[in-house]
Amino acid sequence: RRRDNERELELEKAREDIFHLKLRQREDMTVENRLPTKPAEPKAKQISEVIKVCFRLRPKNKLESYRRSTMCIDASENSPNVRIDSSLYGTHNFCFDKVFGEDSSQRTVSDFFTEQFTSKLLNWVNCALILAGAKSSGKSHSLFGEIPSASKANECSLLTTDAGILPNIACGLFRKMRASNSTVSYTVKCSFVMLHLERIIDLLRPQPSETETIFASYSSGGLKLDGATESYCSEEEDVMDVIRRGKSFQSILSDAVSAENDLFHTCFLLKVESSVGKCATLL
Repeated sequence: RRRDNERELELEKAREDIFHLKLRQREDMTVENRLPTKPAEPKAKQISEVIKVCFRLRPKNKLESYRRSTMCIDASENSPNVRIDSSLYGTHNFCFDKVFGEDSSQRTVSDFFTEQFTSKLLNWVNCALILAGAKSSGKSHSLFGEIPSASKANECSLLTTDAGILPNIACGLFRKMRASNSTVSYTVKCSFVMLHLERIIDLLRPQPSETETIFASYSSGGLKLDGATESYCSEEEDVMDVIRRGKSFQSILSDAVSAENDLFHTCFLLKVESSVGKCATLL
């Protein structure tokens, strides 16, 4: 009996020691959690630094002007706020990172994007420029605009005031690459495709084979279109030529299936590679 009592006392003491040990560990963890830490930045702020949402209001077309339609959207380049006052849908307010009013020129819109995208591409940051809107809202006009003629495309100073965002980005990119004092050499490749339902059509290859299939994949080097034509561009004129060829074939396809025009989406991919193995893409 004496031995049994001694064993029970030893077990009781061991249990008590374990209890106090766990209690001290919990207190230590609580103190660590109470230490001041750097507050995490709001998620919305992190996203806003990466994603910019812009709004462009097109002017009235001829039919709207003829009917003397009333503009129900109030947008100004001097304010990020857009107000919609409609007798049918009521009043709504929106806020964007940048607003371009109906009086904003092509040059104003292009200059806003050109500096941002060219700097990011040459710092090897993948970029995407997505234009969304209803049919005939001016998406192609904003992106392509008036493509310079072959004799003037290799001179950035001769870009017309109606040139779109993409021609200005191409000229700005080559201008920065030529002005760079780095010994690194650059390679620019372009692809131009059209998305119709679940099929990707190569706009730089008018007569593809029946077995041709294009797959889209993404990696650290940006978006890749496996199977699509990659056109090497050594100057601005080469990029303009890719745009002209692609848009020409696109118009032929659009006329052939005019009833399904709304189901088409175009995708232009510009890829910049360096001699040190770095690359970045602009979609």
